Amino acid sequence: MKARTILPVVAALVVFVVAWQLAVVLGGLQKSILPPPLLVAERFVEAFAEGTIQPHLATTLQRSQSASRSGPSSACWRAT
Repeated sequence: MKARTILPVVAALVVFVVAWQLAVVLGGLQKSILPPPLLVAERFVEAFAEGTIQPHLATTLQRSQSASRSGPSSACWRAT
């Protein structure tokens, strides 16, 4: 990919994470309500290393694939 294509995506991700961190710091919410991005990333890496996230990821991908195949056709049936 070209830098012109990747740069806006990376910039948007950085803006999102910074806004998320600011919301955590300035919002004063409990970590159980809105955890900071670093804590979420640490937990994700931990769950991946432990092998606990892979079954959930597989299920999510299967459901997404199933929904993308059946979604448009079921929408057509409901519209008629």
